[in-house]
Amino acid sequence: MRRNPNHELTNDEYREILSLPNHVIAIIRSDATFYKVSEISTPVLGWEPDEVVGRPVQEFVHTEDFDRTLGTMAGLFLGTSSEVKEFVNRVRHKDG
Repeated sequence: MRRNPNHELTNDEYREILSLPNHVIAIIRSDATFYKVSEISTPVLGWEPDEVVGRPVQEFVHTEDFDRTLGTMAGLFLGTSSEVKEFVNRVRHKDG
């Protein structure tokens, strides 16, 4: 789904994105806190979506992957990258 960056997503569009099966999907604010997280995060990561929303990304991303993750996020927020087709990083499971 390619969108105009100035267009606010509708609730239906959020639900469509967050319902992708077998993928942990997160929408992150420009202050690097989680805004929305897909339900699949619970069985995969052990965290309920409401435990993640509002918390900093840094709390969940593996320390060795954080600089790369932050760089990718910054490129998207600053407009130096228009899209990321694939991105993988390690995250911290709730049980450690």
